Amino acid sequence: MRRLVFLATAVAVLGAVGVAARPEDAVAPELLVGTLAGYAGGFAGAQVASAIVAWAGWGTIGGNLAGIVAGYVGYAVGSTLGAGLGVVLTGQALGASGDVVIGFLGSSLGTGIAFGIAAAVDWEWAFWIGAPLAAAGATLGFNLRPSP
Repeated sequence: MRRLVFLATAVAVLGAVGVAARPEDAVAPELLVGTLAGYAGGFAGAQVASAIVAWAGWGTIGGNLAGIVAGYVGYAVGSTLGAGLGVVLTGQALGASGDVVIGFLGSSLGTGIAFGIAAAVDWEWAFWIGAPLAAAGATLGFNLRPSP
């Protein structure tokens, strides 16, 4: 099953690279910077969410540690925003004229797909494949059409 998940992630990433961007040289850097920014944003989001949970004094929620729940939610939000921002800023710096809104929607969709896969396989996988799939979705969305 792990090989299948890695294969699906690779297909999604390569599919995003195959999208025709203007300029074409912008796609790979967008994907790389978006992935790195997604990991950084996910880490920051998890830290902020965990701090909020600690500040609020929530011990447990329904038998689950509130910090773990906050970590996943914080990671999802941070990874989505980080990957989207990384892709959009890199694309614009390299002269690509993509659609920012669709780029962030693609990032959200990529994160959602990653968490869906993680729910079926193992929840820890969300931390491994969340940022690359968010970056792939953002790259795909940003480069689908020129900015309005």
